[in-house]
Amino acid sequence: MIRDLANNHNTGLAFNQSLINELFNRLLIFISWFSIILSTNLYSRFYYYNISISYLKILIFLSLLVGLYVILKNQIIRLNSNVLFAIFLLYFVAFLSDPSKIIVISFAVSYCLIIHCLSINNYQILFRQYLWTCKLIAFFAFVDFVSFNLIGDFIFGFRNPKFGMCVANWCQYFPQISTIFDEPSHMVFYLLPAFMYFQKSFTQKNLHLLSFLTILLTLISTLSATAAIVIILTSCLYIFKVRSHYFKKIVILSLFLIIAYIFSESYFFKIKNIFMNSNDWLIAGISETSSMPYRVVFDVLDSANISSYLFGHGFYNVSEVLINFLDDPSMMNYYINVGILDHYPTPYENTTGSGWGGMGLIRLLFGYGILFLLVIIGLLYRARAYNISTNIGFAAIFAVILLWCKVTSTIEFPLAIFFIFGLFEYKSNMIFKKL
Repeated sequence: MIRDLANNHNTGLAFNQSLINELFNRLLIFISWFSIILSTNLYSRFYYYNISISYLKILIFLSLLVGLYVILKNQIIRLNSNVLFAIFLLYFVAFLSDPSKIIVISFAVSYCLIIHCLSINNYQILFRQYLWTCKLIAFFAFVDFVSFNLIGDFIFGFRNPKFGMCVANWCQYFPQISTIFDEPSHMVFYLLPAFMYFQKSFTQKNLHLLSFLTILLTLISTLSATAAIVIILTSCLYIFKVRSHYFKKIVILSLFLIIAYIFSESYFFKIKNIFMNSNDWLIAGISETSSMPYRVVFDVLDSANISSYLFGHGFYNVSEVLINFLDDPSMMNYYINVGILDHYPTPYENTTGSGWGGMGLIRLLFGYGILFLLVIIGLLYRARAYNISTNIGFAAIFAVILLWCKVTSTIEFPLAIFFIFGLFEYKSNMIFKKL
């Protein structure tokens, strides 16, 4: 009897220790992938409050070390050779275009490798943690909404509350919410894969209705044109892709049409500004507008030659090269006056990717060229797992494409890196054993 009790006690202690070790391991995984995403969104806060950015650099370095530790302590490390080759090509070519960017490139490569290793060796843990953070951000958005109406300010958001553009009268009582992110659109991009996952789960399997509605309302709380665009695009994808569930199609389409109408003033305003002629821009005297980067994009696409499209000019050479494609003298003066062609950005702009905002896809296109990008896409396509259990890989890539249309940092942006190498299931064809 006593021996049995002792054995049961030892078994219980061993079980508790195993549980503690597992929880600690999951905490380390969370730190290794989320800390860098959080840190890059805290940069603007540190500059805003005049706090030394060195503290964040230390946090980024420690998070990379934690990720390396998590990987090396595994008895077996699984990798995919196609993904590793794609990472090497992507950043080696960027390095050749500007060797002085070695620190930024080293950080990006390290994060890519860590996220790729986690996605193969700890995929389900990483995926569930991502969905959990989305729900937590939704809670933060609710708290910020309540705090704004009670005390007139945010608790998690650092910017002064401002209102999104929409046609409904109630919009004047609803601020743009961004919670832990530096701007509402980045929050939209982060939540988008989770939104598409919960949408598909509900519409096809009648699961996760509450999660779907929660993320939907959180997207709307940003009151940004980006939110309206991604919601409309995802609804169209669902409607055309799914052949049955006609009642749900009608309900979702009706809901998204209402959202599109509410936000119509915002994106119609932006589209109208993009296609204004030079004289209208100069007469209007608009000093800051989110339409301006996309006007630059149209000017560049109209003037670039075939060689630029096919072969590119080097990722870090794009800003200088694109100026040669802008051939409207009056608009060129305007671009310079509003800072869109600033050759001497501040440290904050260097860190956050400002200055050429809205030109992420352009930097990729003219930085690498279509042919080289097709090679990278082909490698990642070959690396994918044939049976994707979570159905979120497509949503992650879709979010990255939309994100790159707006964010100028592109290959350096942790959100894009995480979605590509962390939220997509890759097959493993390389295995290493720890010595």
